[in-house]
Amino acid sequence: AAPAAAAAVATRAAFERAISLEDWPLLSSHVINGRAVLPTALITEMLGHGALHGQPGLSYHGLDNLRIYKGVLLRAEQSSALKVLAGKPVKRDGLLIVPVELRGENGVLHAGASVVLTAKLPAAPSPSAPLAGRAQTAAAETLYGEALFHGPEMRFIKKLSALEEQGVSIDCTAAPPPKQWLRHPWRDRWLGAPGALDAAFQAMIVWTTRHMGAPALPSFAARYRQYAAFPASGAAVVCRVTSRAEGMARADIEFLDESGRLVARLEGYECTVDASLAGAFRRAAVEA
Repeated sequence: AAPAAAAAVATRAAFERAISLEDWPLLSSHVINGRAVLPTALITEMLGHGALHGQPGLSYHGLDNLRIYKGVLLRAEQSSALKVLAGKPVKRDGLLIVPVELRGENGVLHAGASVVLTAKLPAAPSPSAPLAGRAQTAAAETLYGEALFHGPEMRFIKKLSALEEQGVSIDCTAAPPPKQWLRHPWRDRWLGAPGALDAAFQAMIVWTTRHMGAPALPSFAARYRQYAAFPASGAAVVCRVTSRAEGMARADIEFLDESGRLVARLEGYECTVDASLAGAFRRAAVEA
């Protein structure tokens, strides 16, 4: 019922892309259950670009109510046509809100959100206090050898610095420029930070595996706000778990620069926790 309820909020085709492993080679490093999966962090980039397509002079500030309805999955030689649709912009509190959807073949709804645009990025609020508890470190090789399925192009975590009941902290690298990931990039630089976003989602997989006994994948984000360009050197990521229930965990996530200043904040992040993902993560090679 949810996808049907979300339909028709975005009606104008902003841009289209055909994706394949040949044109998007990074997808070979994001494989679940034998299928290449379009990362949520790249979906946010596509939605943001779709919203900006008809709004020259504005900047990407974030999004509200990002929901993943159906993953974009590819076999080894498969290509999939994707279309980003944008709806009528609405002005609110000095911001421009644009409803955007990502749809696939036969109109399948893959994701949707309200993208937030602004003429000038506001000053960042102060970050929250660091996670309390004993500091903990783990090498990235250990994480990717155990809890995480990500291949070389998607290994953004440099160090795990805390893994407590109340959350997880990491240091991460930035994604390379779009031209290194995509044969035909739609921009020469990222709107947000797909490397840092995906690193945060990876950190939550580590947390749910440790504290809930099963891995997780992104499903929803209530509010994301970006206050500055992400540092080229990467970021510190702090995920504070706010609630957990059977099959779900929720967290607020902050992204900090090397001076401890807030670059972006993701509130109301939700991931679906599923024990069957452990086996799906082990099938990390694309099958025909």
